[in-house]
Amino acid sequence: MRQSRPVLEFEATSYFKFATCQVQEVDGQYRPVTLHQHKQHASTIVLDFGGDEYEGLEGDYSFVDKQLRDGDGSLIEYIDLSMCSMLPRQAPPISLQPQPFSLRQPSLRTDKDKLVVQHAHQHTKSVPHACV
Repeated sequence: MRQSRPVLEFEATSYFKFATCQVQEVDGQYRPVTLHQHKQHASTIVLDFGGDEYEGLEGDYSFVDKQLRDGDGSLIEYIDLSMCSMLPRQAPPISLQPQPFSLRQPSLRTDKDKLVVQHAHQHTKSVPHACV
């Protein structure tokens, strides 16, 4: 007698919304999908096609080194990858230590009658947009 497999449900609280992209279907067409990354197992991915259609609920889909793979280990082709905003556990550490303050004046130099001001501070990197 054949045993039936239990119906798996997507447990949203166990995943972060990781990225959006379009994955290639068997017929060659591309289909929009949201990738969800497991909170405890970073390489584990679930594909969310919308509604109640998911792939990878068994925990066998992965996204490692920009390669998306299904449960058999086959490469899934994708386009238009758009990363979501930084995941909470990937956020840079915040230092509560006082930072040194410099009274050094910006240096001024002229370059062919052009005034160039060089500031002694670093610029912060922009954060990718958040998935909607």
